[in-house]
Amino acid sequence: MSAILDVSKALSFPGQVYRFEAAPVIEEMEVLNDPVQYEDVLIKGEYFGAGNDKVSLKGEVSAKVTSRCAKCLEPVTIDLEAEIDAQYARMPDPEDPDLY
Repeated sequence: MSAILDVSKALSFPGQVYRFEAAPVIEEMEVLNDPVQYEDVLIKGEYFGAGNDKVSLKGEVSAKVTSRCAKCLEPVTIDLEAEIDAQYARMPDPEDPDLY
């Protein structure tokens, strides 16, 4: 999966909030030797320039995830939801492991 979010405006205008929404396609993958499929993936939220060439992103991701039941090995589908709260910078900072 690869998604590109153009944050150039946020870097030029720190503090201004921009909304985004994306529906990436994620290919089937193996997790702990089990096939995992993602459907109806949706990422939405907002981002803003946080100064010093940094961008803060907050949002939510949701998807339907299908894998095998650990007990009976039959397919099982669950709804997955998670919050995103991350900060990104042009230059990595080895002192800050939470900065991407």
